[in-house]
Amino acid sequence: MSSVHGLPMAVQPAVGRRPGPVRAWVASLLTAACVVFLFANTNLVELGRALQQTDFRLLGVALGLSALTVVAKGMRWCVLYPAWARPNVGLAIVGIAAGQVANWAAPFRMGEVLRVGLVSTPGVADGGRSLAAGIGVLIVEKLLDAA
Repeated sequence: MSSVHGLPMAVQPAVGRRPGPVRAWVASLLTAACVVFLFANTNLVELGRALQQTDFRLLGVALGLSALTVVAKGMRWCVLYPAWARPNVGLAIVGIAAGQVANWAAPFRMGEVLRVGLVSTPGVADGGRSLAAGIGVLIVEKLLDAA
């Protein structure tokens, strides 16, 4: 077994590993489908009325805070992974964002399944992130949220 920095490949950080192109496309298509579903089930007349009464400065602040929350959750999710399986922060943030969109549109917290599947990679011996590690991190995250 080869090693880098004196560590066997099995314990090397998975930094920079990206999901396969098929998985990235599937996640993107599922996210787009959820957004289309949300817009298709929106009353545009009521939305127009609500936008006329909107204070866009407060809306901008709310959207900014929401974006910061997604970044913070992505960073937390990344840190909860063991060092050898840790996704890069960008992938973790994308996983959180895609999962939240799916949770808004799909029942049964399907966004959690989407983000764990997006970040999991085959080949744990090659520094990948197993599905079991992703599920374990998700369980720890939910326990921390409940505490």
